[in-house]
Amino acid sequence: MNHVIQTLVILLLVAALFLSWRIWELLGALQQSIKGLEQTRSQAAETISRANAAVLLTERLLKEELEPTVKSVRSAIGNFEIASKSLSDSVGAMRRLTSKAETASGIGRALAVGGAIAGMIAGRQERAAAAKISHDAHSELKKAKQ
Repeated sequence: MNHVIQTLVILLLVAALFLSWRIWELLGALQQSIKGLEQTRSQAAETISRANAAVLLTERLLKEELEPTVKSVRSAIGNFEIASKSLSDSVGAMRRLTSKAETASGIGRALAVGGAIAGMIAGRQERAAAAKISHDAHSELKKAKQ
């Protein structure tokens, strides 16, 4: 029986050694995993730091560069709207003036045509009057001769 106990003790020692060796391997793998996680955490922290720097840079660019540009563009658009309205008002005034000039031109043409017609009528009346005077004078001369 002594021999059986010794064999069992040896088997238990071998099993304990095997378990110790397995635990040792698992601890090594766990250490490797922890190192990998530490590297991942470090890379993530670096990425977050870079992202924060990019956000700060973008914010600074927006405030220092883009905001004044947007203000200038808004001002230019306002000035353009004012100039466009002034131009539109000027074009409207020119249309009204042109319309009045066309109306005046039409009246002037009508007066010119009317004047020409009046001149023709007056010329005919003058010729008729001259002819009548000439005819009357001729008649008077004939009477005087007789």
